[in-house]
Amino acid sequence: MNKILTILKRLVIGIAIMLVATFAWFYIEYLREVSKLVELGYRDAGFVIDSHDSISFLATGDTGSGLPRQRDIAIQMEKRWRQKKPSGILLLGDVVYPKGVTSADDPQWLEKVFSVYTGKCLDTVAIYPVLGNHDYKGNTSSWIEVAKLNDRWKFPSRHYSIEIPDLLTVYAIDSHYPFNIKSHGIPDFGKSTTPWTIAIGHHPLQSASAGGGGHRGKSFKGYILRRTLCNRVDAYLSGHSHHLEYNRIHRCEMDHYISGAGGGTLQELEKNHNALFAAAEYGFLELEVSPKAIKGQFFSRTGQLIFQTSTIKQ
Repeated sequence: MNKILTILKRLVIGIAIMLVATFAWFYIEYLREVSKLVELGYRDAGFVIDSHDSISFLATGDTGSGLPRQRDIAIQMEKRWRQKKPSGILLLGDVVYPKGVTSADDPQWLEKVFSVYTGKCLDTVAIYPVLGNHDYKGNTSSWIEVAKLNDRWKFPSRHYSIEIPDLLTVYAIDSHYPFNIKSHGIPDFGKSTTPWTIAIGHHPLQSASAGGGGHRGKSFKGYILRRTLCNRVDAYLSGHSHHLEYNRIHRCEMDHYISGAGGGTLQELEKNHNALFAAAEYGFLELEVSPKAIKGQFFSRTGQLIFQTSTIKQ
C-alpha cells in the first residue's frame, strides 16, 4: 500500500510540475509575442461606421494560401458586393500561410491579401482582420505598420471594435491570446449599447471538425473564449477549423458561425457531429444585420448559396 501511495504522490507531483511548466511557457510566449503589439497598438482601438438601417459583412478565414481556390472565393465575394455592397471584409485569421509575414514589406501581403481581395468593387471595401495561430509564427507587429500604409487594412490593435451606431457592435478578438481585452484595445468590452453585438476571432468555441482539440474548441483557448464571450454577444464568427458551419450554442445564448474554408487545405468532419449545418467545402459567409434580425448565408467557391439562417431579435 505504501508503495502505491508513493507512486501516486510522485505521479501527482509530476503532473503538477508539467502543468506549471506548461502555464509558464504559455505565459512567456504571451509576453514575448504580445509586447510588440501592445507597444505599437492603441489602448482604445475602435472604428465607427456611419449609421445604416442594415449592414452586411463578408467573412472568411484560413485564407492565406495564395492558391486559385482562394482567388475563386474572392471573385465570388466581388460578385456579392455588387448585390449587397457590404461595409467590410472580415478576415478570420491565418491570413498568410505557413508562417505569417516577415515585415510590412513582405511580398506575401500583395500575393495573399491585397491582390486577391481586389476588383472594381472590392478595392473600395475595408478589411478587418484578426490574428490566427499561423500569423503568430511571423512578424505580428507588421500588421499594425501595414494599417498605417494601406487604408483598406484596419488593424489598430490586437483587440479592437467596430461600431455602427444604433445597430451593431463588433468585437474583434485576438483569440490566440484572449487576455487583457479591456486594456489592450477595447476598454468598453461587454458594455455595448447597440441592439446587436457580435464577436470575431480565429479559434472556435466548438465545431464539427475531425481535427485536433483546438479545432473543436476543446482547448485552454476555447475555455477562455467561452468564459469571455458567453452571454455577452449575439453571435461569434471564427475560422481555424477548415470548413463552413453554423450552430447554436444554447448555454451561451449565441449563434456560432465558422467560415474557415477560405483557401487552406480542407479538413474532414466528424461523422456524428451535432451542428445544424456543416460542409467541408470552400466558400465564405455573408452576414447581414438589421434592427430586427441577423441573417447568415454561406456561399460556395462557385457562388452557390448552400445554407442560410436568421436569428430574430427577441
